[in-house]
This record gives sequence, structure tokens and C-alpha cells, in this order.
Amino acid sequence: KIYKPGSTSVYTTKALSISNIAPGVEYTHDVKWAVSSTATTGAYRYDVYFYYGASTLMDSDVGNPSNTVTVN
Repeated sequence: KIYKPGSTSVYTTKALSISNIAPGVEYTHDVKWAVSSTATTGAYRYDVYFYYGASTLMDSDVGNPSNTVTVN
């Protein structure tokens, strides 16, 4: 989930679905987000969630400042 600068409302949600993963194996995925030329400038906050079916396995730390990307 990505939030606009200074907002608590969800701006957009991106999803990545992965199947056939093996226990104990580390996987890396790059997720890219194209920013519109009319996007509001500032720090966009993002939260990452991991689900197994309908169960949340983990979510990122909402207060972690590394969970931001700045649009100039």
C-alpha cells in the first residue's frame, strides 16, 4: 500500500502473487512504481504485507522511515 505525502488514506495498492515457494529458501523480488508527472511531490510512505491465503504473515513497520520514497 502506498500513501500520499501527509496522508493516512491509501493512494494506491500494488500486489505481487507468488506460488511454488519452498520453505527455507530466500527469494528477492523487485517491485517498480512509475510516478506520474502530475504526482504530488513529497515523501510517499509504503507498507508491505505478506499473506498466506487470507492470513497476514507479517507487515512492515509503519513508523519505519526507510518505508518512504521521495518524489521531487
